[in-house]
Amino acid sequence: MKHAPAMAWALGLSVLAFLQSLTAGESTPTDRWRAPDQPTWTSIIANVLASETKAGLGTDTVAPPIAVDRTTGRVYIYGQGNGGFLMTSTDAGETFVKPPQPPNRGWGFIYFSPISVSPDGGRLAIFASSGGLSLDAGNTWTVFSEGPKWGLEQASVNWREDGRTVLAREHSCDGKEKIFLSTDTGKTWNDLGNTHSATALGLLPSGTIVTQRTPEFGKPALPVNRSDDQGKTWTTHPVPTGPAAAGAEGGVQFSYAVVTFKNASYWLANAGLYTTKDDGRTWTVVGSPFPDSMAGREHFPVQGPMFGKDENHILVMLSDQFIESVDGGAHWHALMPTPVKVPSSYACAFAGYDPIRDNLYFSMRHTADAHEWVHNHIYRAELKRQAKKGP
Repeated sequence: MKHAPAMAWALGLSVLAFLQSLTAGESTPTDRWRAPDQPTWTSIIANVLASETKAGLGTDTVAPPIAVDRTTGRVYIYGQGNGGFLMTSTDAGETFVKPPQPPNRGWGFIYFSPISVSPDGGRLAIFASSGGLSLDAGNTWTVFSEGPKWGLEQASVNWREDGRTVLAREHSCDGKEKIFLSTDTGKTWNDLGNTHSATALGLLPSGTIVTQRTPEFGKPALPVNRSDDQGKTWTTHPVPTGPAAAGAEGGVQFSYAVVTFKNASYWLANAGLYTTKDDGRTWTVVGSPFPDSMAGREHFPVQGPMFGKDENHILVMLSDQFIESVDGGAHWHALMPTPVKVPSSYACAFAGYDPIRDNLYFSMRHTADAHEWVHNHIYRAELKRQAKKGP
């Protein structure tokens, strides 16, 4: 019994260590996250404008959207308007070249999530007024036919079947935007109407469609709309509740398109990252909800998930910062601030991550109310963590 105080002291230390391991942002034996060494953002728009075609952009250029193939580090951008070209970089944005372009097609305007790169690599799609899909890193293209009256604003691709099925949202010119489904790689489109149209949408590997509309300000979150018969019939399913700090106590609000990687589907929300194991009927948080410092109206989600080295390495862009997990969402860490704050979803900000070089990329299209263009916003941050030693 004379050792009881020592045993109690040791037990107390073990309990304290356990509690500390539950705190988001702290490193544990299963959370081997490393912070970068004071990374900074560098503008690389001059490298775009120094290229042969300048992506069809002028010196007063609207910021082009950007995306990255996680398997190669290849960077993709395209220029705004009918004269815009797709450009690629294989040297971290130092030089840009113009790959073969679709015949008689200049890329159109920039809306939400305009470049979709398959997390498995090598395949991408562009949704820019019209759109198209490439299965060989942009060398050859299948061009989508004209479908929605006002053109495409965003879309979701079923990469499991090489993009044969595409769910697209019409641009909201008349305030009654619709969703359209193609089952032949954009050759023909089936008008699914505007009842379930939403910026939060997705195609699951089975072909099931999910969407969630945004509620009126101050109202509870709306349910998920689900169709497993190509939009012929729909069912509604309650969304999970989330932390009050995230504004999700009345139910989470999903953002933009579902991302599928290694046959698991992920949907970004205001309270965290969610996945489904029953084909979209219910959604559960991946790992842990976002900590209070990464949730709420001032930290709304903008893009994600972006996968790094594997399915456990996840990045998300919030309106004011990038956050990262290396243990499948169990712990979330503040990686670095965005170069400028994203004022609202209307600003249309874009990001990419290259896990090979450990580089982040960022661009933003326009101001919060969409009335003023943002010029020359395309940035790279070199995180430089590959050389770090340790377990």
